[in-house]
Amino acid sequence: MSDNTALYLEYYGRIVPDKNWGGNIESAKNLVKNDGIQNWFTGISLRTTSKKYGYLNNLLLLGKGKKLRVPSKDKIGIVSYDLYKPNY
Repeated sequence: MSDNTALYLEYYGRIVPDKNWGGNIESAKNLVKNDGIQNWFTGISLRTTSKKYGYLNNLLLLGKGKKLRVPSKDKIGIVSYDLYKPNY
């Protein structure tokens, strides 16, 4: 980060596959809602020792998965989310 400290990201989530999951994985096709994935949500927390960016330690983001592609010989892997910050 701009103050030379590290930012650690921890995330966990759940993907519920649909009937196209296996075929899309094998062909390195993008998996999206209703074409490989039924539902996909994640929780993201951030950690830093930075005084400047310490507010990030109290942030919890919620992610709704948009697109997933496993890496293959010809394509890089992709993970894409819509991120939401709860108001509390």
